[in-house]
Amino acid sequence: MTNQQILMKKPRIGLSAPSLGPVRLNAPLQYHLAGWLSLLLVVALLLFMSVAKFGATHVVRGNIDATKGVLTITNDFTGIVSHLYIKEGDKVKAGQTLLVIKRPNTQYLAQQQTFFEQRMHNLAQMYQLKKAKHLALLKLYDHQYLADLKVKEAESELLALANQINSLKAQYSDFKNQQTQVIKAPIDGIVTNILFYKKQHVHAEQPLLHLLPAQKKLQAVLYVPVRDIGFLRVGQTIYLHYD
Repeated sequence: MTNQQILMKKPRIGLSAPSLGPVRLNAPLQYHLAGWLSLLLVVALLLFMSVAKFGATHVVRGNIDATKGVLTITNDFTGIVSHLYIKEGDKVKAGQTLLVIKRPNTQYLAQQQTFFEQRMHNLAQMYQLKKAKHLALLKLYDHQYLADLKVKEAESELLALANQINSLKAQYSDFKNQQTQVIKAPIDGIVTNILFYKKQHVHAEQPLLHLLPAQKKLQAVLYVPVRDIGFLRVGQTIYLHYD
């Protein structure tokens, strides 16, 4: 290329690169919003990680000991839990009703129920008749129309019938008590580990629940595997659920 050609190109170079000033690129509004939201999300995540508490669940072996033995509550006969008045963790007083168990309503029990009711009805009617007869004899005796012996005989019959009714009532009460067992707390304590649910069929001498004596503390002795021991530290609060 000759010197003349070079001199001719210089003005072109100068003209092809004029000064345009600073260049400004405007981003869309949604880009700004996305940026601020991302920043807020990062800040919130950092705050959460700084104050949050993390928990883990681990299954370990061990046993629960108390300074005084835990009572096991059982029932006397086979039946169905008809009423349940407590839940785990409840504090109960000695003599407080915990649950009620009833025998299944079999055909034999229904027949016995009908027998007692019918017998009671018949004796009640007989008593009313005997009582009316006794009152009538007393009126005759007051007017000296009847000997004293007749009145005493009527009184003896009335008394015997009353004793018979009272005896039948006692038998009926025993019969009803045999069909229902009301289980009460033997001591003050805390209900733990209920082993049944309402309407469940339970057997005689079956453990129903445990009762921790009042004012007694439980001590848990746990055997934690090496792989889980790193999650524990002195003074840490833990929550136990045991079977």
